[in-house]
Amino acid sequence: MKTKLLNKHVFFLSFVVLFVMSSAHGYRFSGDEVFFTTDESNEIVVLSDELSKHNQRVSDEMPDDVRDDIIKNEGKMLSLSEESSKWISDNLVHSLDDGLSESIDAVVKWSAIHDDDRHAIVINSFGKHVINQPFVLFDEISNYLMYWRENRTPNVQFSPNGLGRINWVWSLSVNKRKFGQLHVGIDEVKRTFICYESDVGLYFPEGETMERIYTEIVQNPERAGIFLGKGLKERKRSTLDTLDN
Repeated sequence: MKTKLLNKHVFFLSFVVLFVMSSAHGYRFSGDEVFFTTDESNEIVVLSDELSKHNQRVSDEMPDDVRDDIIKNEGKMLSLSEESSKWISDNLVHSLDDGLSESIDAVVKWSAIHDDDRHAIVINSFGKHVINQPFVLFDEISNYLMYWRENRTPNVQFSPNGLGRINWVWSLSVNKRKFGQLHVGIDEVKRTFICYESDVGLYFPEGETMERIYTEIVQNPERAGIFLGKGLKERKRSTLDTLDN
């Protein structure tokens, strides 16, 4: 009877978390696909057009040595020389006109992608532009959304029994989803494991999942510190030192 009630409690909490996470935007996930609302799609189209105009303007002003560097590296912008990277930073990333800035802000507002991602969109689109390869903004944003769906720390703070705080410490890769992550936390009161996956929600591990946890976490000296109760004082002391400084 207790197990059934606990399972219902876990399911309810998982549903609430998934609802809160999905209600902040209009797009939805279906497996490894992202479906955007009409308004979101329109804003992505506008942003794509603004990027194209910006890329053309910057490309027209770009020195030949920077262009040659981009072509030599096949549009991989992180591989550019220090001089080329500085020119790109000054003339591409930090010279956005008002129309492009507003379009980026509009998409970032509902997608909540990371600041690094907004810069990467501008830089990657320019790299593709220079080497005359298509840059599909819908795919780019979809990848960022799927990545953060999997890699953000779960927005659940307490164990299903409502007493212990969950310390989300570890994550294990999951091949069944793109960028898939299995988040593994520990109830700080009962010292039991709790898991979270984006397509499942909150659950207690068992079977193969529990085997992975013991093999890849508990029996791994580099990862087992929190589970064994070690490292907690050091972590708190480190936090206090940071605050003092």
